[in-house]
Amino acid sequence: MELDRERGLGHLTYCTNIHAAEHFDDVMRGLEAHLPRIKAAFCPGAPMGVGIRLAASAAGALRDARAMSRLRDLLAEDFYIF
Repeated sequence: MELDRERGLGHLTYCTNIHAAEHFDDVMRGLEAHLPRIKAAFCPGAPMGVGIRLAASAAGALRDARAMSRLRDLLAEDFYIF
């Protein structure tokens, strides 16, 4: 499925709340497992928006520079958070 931005159909986004996890490592495993496959299938030639659901403990883990870098590295593969 290619999205037609010229006709105003918007852009593809994916919300990770269906893969809810409490801990940052679990969130990342879910993102790493699902996002690349979904993007390849539905949005291979354009950036893809991602809604990321984070529990308090997972959000708190982003204070650590390594955790933040891990998330940034994944998103650098042509994803953005909306």
